[in-house]
Amino acid sequence: MDTLKCNILTCRTALTDKAVVTTCSHIFCVECANVQFNDSRLCPACETSLTEPDDVVVCSLHPTNDYKTSVLSGLNPTVVLEICSRAMSFWQYQMHQELSFQQTVLRTINDKSAYLQKELDNAVREARGQISLLNNKLAEIERDFDLERRKTTSLQDSLKDREKEYQKLKVLYDKIKRKALLAPGNFGQNEPFPPQVHHDVSDRHRTDPQSMKIPNSVPVDVVVGDMNANGIQRTPIASRTMQPPNRLGRLPPHPQRHNHQSQKQQGYPPGMSEHRSYRSFGSISDRSEEENTLTGDGRRRPGRSGSWASTNNANTGQGG
Repeated sequence: MDTLKCNILTCRTALTDKAVVTTCSHIFCVECANVQFNDSRLCPACETSLTEPDDVVVCSLHPTNDYKTSVLSGLNPTVVLEICSRAMSFWQYQMHQELSFQQTVLRTINDKSAYLQKELDNAVREARGQISLLNNKLAEIERDFDLERRKTTSLQDSLKDREKEYQKLKVLYDKIKRKALLAPGNFGQNEPFPPQVHHDVSDRHRTDPQSMKIPNSVPVDVVVGDMNANGIQRTPIASRTMQPPNRLGRLPPHPQRHNHQSQKQQGYPPGMSEHRSYRSFGSISDRSEEENTLTGDGRRRPGRSGSWASTNNANTGQGG
């Protein structure tokens, strides 16, 4: 270290040109000396009383060659050595003070560094603890996420299976519903009357005994003969047996005895014969009702021509 520094701790300015020195081996910059020294003349560093005129002097740190030649000229070598010894002691003291100051600063810095290192260690420990806790939480969240993902996958598969089952059941339901709608048993539920019922009802109105205006004076044989002449088939009593209706409530058609009976009758649509009609269980044919009405009490006997005629009408004919 080639330069000295001001001994004021708050200044610590490097001295290069001029300085104020004291007999107590302290040195100050001119600015600090003008401020710190007062009428009491106490050293600002060690508070030593400096009452003598030469206790505080201003010196040049870079004297000229002439000053160097004349300042010690004429002095006894012993005095010169004493002056040099005192000057070396002053320099050694300043170096020691500077070293002590630097050691103090270093110790302070070390203490502060140790404190900061301790704080850093605590912060690192806390951070590691937080990191470990967060890692544990992250692992738990990942496990929960994997579990939820597996549950979601399972639910999706179950949903797909349920959807397939639903589609199958829907198709099966549509088939059953279509079969139920097209089944013969539901024919009467969907339509009030089949088309043939209307023709049978109109046929019954045409063959209603009350609508047929036949005079009471006309003989039965004449009427029966007229029926044979017109091609109207009469069913014998022996063949008029009750036949149970089929599933749609229809009676089977009467047997056809003549070829001309299969011809289309007036008032029936094409493809429909007059004997295809809806009848209730236990009913008789329209022709039997006509014959019962014409014959009165319903007592019949076989005629000469093989047909059935009423007994009363036969007696009437004999009486005539």
